[in-house]
Amino acid sequence: MKHILPINEGWAFVKGCETAPAAIPAGAARVDLPHCWNALDGQDGGSDYWRGPCCYLKTIEKPAGKNVYVEVEAASSVGNLIMWATTQQPFLMGILVSVIVGVALTLPISSAAICAALGLTGLAGGAAVAGCCAQMIGFAVISFRDNGWGGFFAQGIGTSMLQVPNIIKNPRIWLAPTLASAVTGPIATCIFGMQMNGAPISSGMGTCGLVGQIGVYTGWLNDIAAGAKTAVTAMDWLGLVLICFVLPAVLSFVFDLIFRKIGWVKDGDMKIDA
Repeated sequence: MKHILPINEGWAFVKGCETAPAAIPAGAARVDLPHCWNALDGQDGGSDYWRGPCCYLKTIEKPAGKNVYVEVEAASSVGNLIMWATTQQPFLMGILVSVIVGVALTLPISSAAICAALGLTGLAGGAAVAGCCAQMIGFAVISFRDNGWGGFFAQGIGTSMLQVPNIIKNPRIWLAPTLASAVTGPIATCIFGMQMNGAPISSGMGTCGLVGQIGVYTGWLNDIAAGAKTAVTAMDWLGLVLICFVLPAVLSFVFDLIFRKIGWVKDGDMKIDA
């Protein structure tokens, strides 16, 4: 069971420390974060702001036998806004979150780290999972004629990042899985209401090691334990399979056929060099 412990209050504020002291000095001022040390000396109009190094110190007891994660609210506030917006406008935000996080997964950056920093769960987390799956399964399917089964599994349960060199050569190969993500995202949010309430990092993993799907399933169990959900239903499983595997494969295949027909994509464009 997840337990959230706010740590914004009761920090020791020490001026003039070049490095953090080993212990909190006696008599150190106690402040709550966020804190501005020039909030008072800037009010007299004398332009005599105090300048110099400062330290914020706090001792936190680690719960025995538990994993501890520190949430930085500057990033998580943005994540909270995204999650709130997704509940308010599931169709539009389903498209945006799915496409953006999916694109981030294929790029040489970490979509998992982005989702973890934002604390992306709930409907927005479900849309993120949909977008990542569309990229991975999509590329695995449409590049099969170039890469065979080895490339299929390398991308389908590994990473679509393997296509970055080919995307640089022909960016149009990226259209099929990206358009697929624009379809599966709102289907996930509006039709199946698929939520990812496991660890936020799972929202950005897609089908890599099936971490995204395990995260969704873990979220179901967490919701049941918390009383927010009574049971895992057949509709839940249907949505998970369709959003993560079937629709990305079918939609990407259809879009890719169209782009091949008009000459935007050719055989060999998605060949992965060994």
